[in-house]
Amino acid sequence: MQRLQQTVLPVAVTLGSARLSFRDLLQLQPGDVIPLDRGVDEDLAVSVNDRQKFWCRPGLKGRRLAVSITTVLHDE
Repeated sequence: MQRLQQTVLPVAVTLGSARLSFRDLLQLQPGDVIPLDRGVDEDLAVSVNDRQKFWCRPGLKGRRLAVSITTVLHDE
């Protein structure tokens, strides 16, 4: 059990996605804005080992970026 508790897994939060043409991608400059498919008030997907497991809201913990889990997804 102790070895299992020390296992490290990749965790990622997806802010959203966008589709860009290759031309648009090549023309990106610092300060450009890429509109995403999610609203600022929508939950974000949390994936563990490339599988979505939670929904969350972005925030801060002290001075660090963080997320707060809002929903736990259960495997069917």
